[in-house]
Amino acid sequence: MHQDDIDKLQEGDAYFATTLAKGLLLLRAFAPSGGWLGNKILVERTGLTKPTVTRLAKTLTQLGYLRHSAERGKYCLDAAVLELVNPFLSQLAVRQVARPLMQSLADDVHGAVSLGVARATDMIFIESCVDIRAENARPDVGTTRPMATTAMGRAFLAAAGDARRLGLYEQLQRLAPDQWPAWRAVLEAERARYRRDGFTVSLGDNDRALHAVGVAIEVPGQDLPMAFNCVIAPGRLSSGQLEGDIGPRLAALARTVTTGITAD
Repeated sequence: MHQDDIDKLQEGDAYFATTLAKGLLLLRAFAPSGGWLGNKILVERTGLTKPTVTRLAKTLTQLGYLRHSAERGKYCLDAAVLELVNPFLSQLAVRQVARPLMQSLADDVHGAVSLGVARATDMIFIESCVDIRAENARPDVGTTRPMATTAMGRAFLAAAGDARRLGLYEQLQRLAPDQWPAWRAVLEAERARYRRDGFTVSLGDNDRALHAVGVAIEVPGQDLPMAFNCVIAPGRLSSGQLEGDIGPRLAALARTVTTGITAD
């Protein structure tokens, strides 16, 4: 998100709290890389003016959401941010139900299994389980992955209703007009696969060192779009294993999780 996006949201809405939106925009500027950021980078990432960044950063520091280093002349996220994250995660019972099943599958296939939620045109990981023998690193909670080029994102799009899917298609086209024709062709092919097989596939489209399958999940009582993935290094896969074994197993995991939540 950028200052331009805030301007569009503000148009014609007398109740839109611009200052609050700018403060949250500043916090989100730390997401791509974390670490210490100075005013110059914050201005570039947000589109806010330098005086606005300075004022907001000082306020967020006083509230405990940012930490300032006088020596560096930069800011980083501080512990109060966790007070926002933890209540959100704790209300998601799906994580507790899914975790042991995810770990079991990850161990069996020597890979990683993650659960993510959709935000804009990305998927954000809210749980991950990794086999200790896997080459791929454990994705942290809060890690984002692009929707168009990942099995998790493609599964979410394939399972989404027409209105939501087409709206996201429009966003993706605006985001990358040159890449969109190729993306759309793959997304439609994966949507057909999802209807036929119950999962989507990514063969190194987002990361050449990783192949993956994805399955969407609907949690009863929550209007929160989610999807699983199972990611494995190609060298760990035998011929046809991804589509013939791991995809169906991930789809079965999603059904079991849904049943477990409903039973609770």
